[in-house]
Amino acid sequence: MAVCFLVMVPFWRHNVLNSGSDMQFHLQRIYEIYMNLKNGSLFPYISVYSFNNVGAPLNLLYPALFLYPFSIFMLLLRNPVHAIYLGMWLILFCSMAIAYWTGMKYWKGNFKKSVLFSFLYTISAWYFHVLFSGFTLGEGIGMIFLPLIAFGTYSIFFRVEHEWCILAIGMSGVIYSHLLSAAMYSVVVGIIVLLGVFCTSNWIRNLKFLLFAVLSTIFITSFYWIGFIQTMFNNKLNLTMVVNLQKSALPFGDYITTSLNNDMIGILPILFILLAFILWKKLDNETKCIAIIGVCFFLMVTSVFPWRLLQNTPVKNLQFPTRLQTIVNLFLALLGTNIIDYLTSSKILTKKVYVCVASLTTMFFISNAFNFFSNTSSQTEVDYKPSSSRNMPFMGFKIDPKTFYNILGYNLGVGSTDYWKKDSVSHNRDLVSHIGYVDGVKQEMIPQIFPNKEKFKVKTKGAGEEIDLPIMNYNSYNVTLNGKMISYKESKRGTIMVYSKEKQNVITIEYKTSAMLVAAKYVSLISLIVTLAFPIRRKLAKTKKLKRNTVKKLINGK
Repeated sequence: MAVCFLVMVPFWRHNVLNSGSDMQFHLQRIYEIYMNLKNGSLFPYISVYSFNNVGAPLNLLYPALFLYPFSIFMLLLRNPVHAIYLGMWLILFCSMAIAYWTGMKYWKGNFKKSVLFSFLYTISAWYFHVLFSGFTLGEGIGMIFLPLIAFGTYSIFFRVEHEWCILAIGMSGVIYSHLLSAAMYSVVVGIIVLLGVFCTSNWIRNLKFLLFAVLSTIFITSFYWIGFIQTMFNNKLNLTMVVNLQKSALPFGDYITTSLNNDMIGILPILFILLAFILWKKLDNETKCIAIIGVCFFLMVTSVFPWRLLQNTPVKNLQFPTRLQTIVNLFLALLGTNIIDYLTSSKILTKKVYVCVASLTTMFFISNAFNFFSNTSSQTEVDYKPSSSRNMPFMGFKIDPKTFYNILGYNLGVGSTDYWKKDSVSHNRDLVSHIGYVDGVKQEMIPQIFPNKEKFKVKTKGAGEEIDLPIMNYNSYNVTLNGKMISYKESKRGTIMVYSKEKQNVITIEYKTSAMLVAAKYVSLISLIVTLAFPIRRKLAKTKKLKRNTVKKLINGK
């Protein structure tokens, strides 16, 4: 906790948010949750306070659960910039805590190795890049759970405890954080499963524990999956962009150079790779396996890997091979921990090296912070309210506590049309400006906003006129006109369209939650409780058995 606080001090003192590529996107999502909580609603099914007020069901498609701490901190603190940085502190703290706990499980209670691993994994150049340089909060939160996923899978095949619950909790956590990360981390699961198949004799029996983990994950995440599937299959959506994988991969030389400047994967992981080659013959087989996996993914980040062969496969949704650095970060942190342990146990280095390496990671992280402030000092400050007549920069801007709320609401930045109706994208200029149509004639229709609901006041010449509202139709609404429930249809713009009843028309559009989604919410909650209770029950049973055996021994001894 203290280390995470220490590395965040420069950011709190800086008191400015400098935009990474995804900053406006995630701040809009946090703001939507914040406004819902402030107005008595627990979950924003559609985005009405943010993302141009057009009602995109963003949080049903892009997981929002772990953004709640940011929104709660905004409710508690007057300074929204400090609230966001407090949320980032919480991410780092949770990541370090889980990495340490996982390390204690993996290394069977070895405190020094577990602490060192938590430093190498969390206080790393790549974690800095994800959270601050890119502001990719979904990926950053998802990284918290990768050690659980890796160890949970490992324990199923290589430990007698078969702790499938850890895999289920880890995978559920990442699904509720970032779906693409869940797909990436499934590759790690697959690799460990293959190793289990080839390296263990009872792998067929162990597959049942993997099945338990898969089924538990499905039930725990059913709330997300039901919302996702219903929205995706009932609508034709504009999905995130697909890029050329080969072109977006980093040239090998640039990757090495950038890392040696303590960006991307960072200096220490490069050093661990070199040490692994030097000490190869002296490393145990498990460490060699970790090194091979880490180096393979290291190469996959670069253009050395033939990404062009995968361009026309589902792998294209990865978008940027650099995302694989999260996996590289995990395995090279494991490798580094094992190498440091070997060097100290062989008396080549003293045990003070643990403190030295942990101190280096902290120093490098703080150094990156000051370099980041310097490199972003010339960013444009958004000291005005962006609008269709005065746009803000797509990227490369900054905000402070006074200008924080300027960038919320109106948005034409990264992801601004993600998950829009396909028919709506070509009308985005009209929609973000709240332009509707009455019998084909343009009319500005600025909504009155409530959680998951918008109210429009529209003037017409009389009854029977076609009103095309500037809110998209995702086929799950209660629509009222002058207090009476009415039917609606979809316009050519992909928006909700109704017919006027009078000259003055008050139209309310409220998102209607399906019965299946409500049921899925309770299924997820109950499944989580059952999954968490399972290892607790097993531990209690084990303790009870141990006490019983102890009593028997005492009786027999007498």
